[in-house]
Amino acid sequence: MSDLLIRPGLADASLLPRLLAERGDGLARLRVVLDAHAALRNSSLSISARNAGVPLLIDPQTYFLQDAPASSDPWQDVPFASTRAMVPGYYDHAAIDRLIADSTRFQVERDATAVVLPYFFLGRMETGWMDVQASVWRRARPVLADLDVGLPIIAPVALDWSRLSGSSPFARGEQLDRALRALSPDEVALAASKSHLGKKPEDRLRALCAEVARLSAIAPVVAWSQGVLGEACVAAGAVGYETRLGYREALDMTSVFAAHRVPPKPGPRTPRMVYVRPLMRGVAKRTIEAVSANPRIWPSVFCLDHTCCAPGGSAMLGDARMHSVHARRRALDELDAIASPAWRWGAIADRSQVGLDLAARINRLDIRQRVDVTALRGMNALGESLRQGEGQIRTA
Repeated sequence: MSDLLIRPGLADASLLPRLLAERGDGLARLRVVLDAHAALRNSSLSISARNAGVPLLIDPQTYFLQDAPASSDPWQDVPFASTRAMVPGYYDHAAIDRLIADSTRFQVERDATAVVLPYFFLGRMETGWMDVQASVWRRARPVLADLDVGLPIIAPVALDWSRLSGSSPFARGEQLDRALRALSPDEVALAASKSHLGKKPEDRLRALCAEVARLSAIAPVVAWSQGVLGEACVAAGAVGYETRLGYREALDMTSVFAAHRVPPKPGPRTPRMVYVRPLMRGVAKRTIEAVSANPRIWPSVFCLDHTCCAPGGSAMLGDARMHSVHARRRALDELDAIASPAWRWGAIADRSQVGLDLAARINRLDIRQRVDVTALRGMNALGESLRQGEGQIRTA
């Protein structure tokens, strides 16, 4: 059975206790992930997870060390932050040991049930950070032993999409592969930037799924920050996927770095999105509100699960974050119930085709924010190609 990992933000502090109280009503296999600054600023988030007995992960987000955020950015408050962008050459053995120890203490003090190791974004061509990442993996277990920390170890891997196909840093025999195998983590968290984009999204998705399959030979894989492609990753063998609640359901590290270089602007927060199960993704709430006025399309959009939302769809709009978690969990349950890999990919193809048809109807309306169908196109094309035969992704 696969896990759904949800990443609530500071604005979700009041939602989390209410959400986790429903675990006994069909929300099993749920984990909570917190940004480091969120765990620091609001202890009620971790307390809610602890009181509910839900596994809690705290993401140290150490990739920000590569591109220092603005001094006013919340991440700068964590004890292992830096006011300047670091370079790979800084990280000798002593510096790596300090980073592992400081980030581990930070997580343990906030009730984390596993240790998420420091990780860095491995971009298109660079190799320096790859060496640092390998060193983190080689040195992690001795450092954790010195700290007397026996929690499960999660090793995140953050890659640009271009490092997935042909130039995978985990090719047989390379040092990163050897270091990860020597670490033997309890899980690998695979974060791939811009895998949901591209003129041929099926190629990027195929490469992502191949990386899921490759890394699964080392340890169970969680698709990290891959909400839009989460079901496809599970079909490829991931044991679950992680997503935020109502925004940033896919990863674009270029945008993440850029957003944190400047102080946050005053004014309203980024509008939340509403998860639409037939579209397999969140859609701008403004778009869904416009669709709700169309009696021909609205019945194909609103949530039909009476255990999640009241009839008519009002709860879907009024309590969108709660709906998002319930609907994603139910979609994973249905995918888990399909035993054959080929049949799973067939389900992905069928679901994405329904989504493409629905998105086309919505996008013909006079609305400002259209539904992005790039990820749906990728899942549909890949699903159709894999529903024949054994449904296995080639990894070499």
